[in-house]
Amino acid sequence: MRKYTKPGEPAYVTMAGHLREQIQSGELPSGAKLPSERELSQAWGVSGIVARQAVATLRSDGLVYGVPGKGVFVTDRPNLTRVAPARYRKGRTARTFVDEAASAGQTSDRVTSTSQIQAPDDVAERLGIEPGAQVSDTEYLISMDSVPVTWSHAYEPLELTGGTEIEWPNEGPYGHLGIADRFDVIGHQVIEVEEQLTFRAPTDAEAAKLQITAGVGVIEIKQTFRTSERAVEVADIVYPANRYRFIYRMPVPQQ
Repeated sequence: MRKYTKPGEPAYVTMAGHLREQIQSGELPSGAKLPSERELSQAWGVSGIVARQAVATLRSDGLVYGVPGKGVFVTDRPNLTRVAPARYRKGRTARTFVDEAASAGQTSDRVTSTSQIQAPDDVAERLGIEPGAQVSDTEYLISMDSVPVTWSHAYEPLELTGGTEIEWPNEGPYGHLGIADRFDVIGHQVIEVEEQLTFRAPTDAEAAKLQITAGVGVIEIKQTFRTSERAVEVADIVYPANRYRFIYRMPVPQQ
């Protein structure tokens, strides 16, 4: 009998976390059948309700699926892969998330909206503008196979973009372009992108928006695009840690 050893944490969260680790490590490979709820409850010394909640958590994360009359099986779901800095190259004809979904054999969908707001203090500091200065705030919610995989806000200073053809990032003749190509239109050449990654627990809003449950962390990326003179866009991006993997490829300096 497996003893519950995490005081203060619900037993179903511990059980779901253990099974999740087995799935992600390959110990429970794609197509493998999970133990029944009765077997799980007996092995862990918990009630059937706890086992049912643990399996429901894995279902909501897209890690397992049920077959009536046969049981619950590990989903054959390719990991989504985010490759940087290749995703920022100029001249792209499709959004990066479209390519990433296609590479994993999945369909993609994006919901976006833009408003113009006063810059919060942290955004103003990263953009090098006065707190309260006007910025565009573009929210993105991207899903793969109808499962949310990233939620973000991108901010651009209106002192640069206001009144230009790129003031509204996803509208007009240049709305389909990536950030480097968009800023070329108004004479600002993006030459650098910085990304700061943090692994943490989700906020309540993030958990609701991304449909993630207790025990699943998020990877937060704080992103800054710069020209030789200044920052032109900053973004706060959140990914459920169990739905994406991150690859960074960069040249090795020769001197």
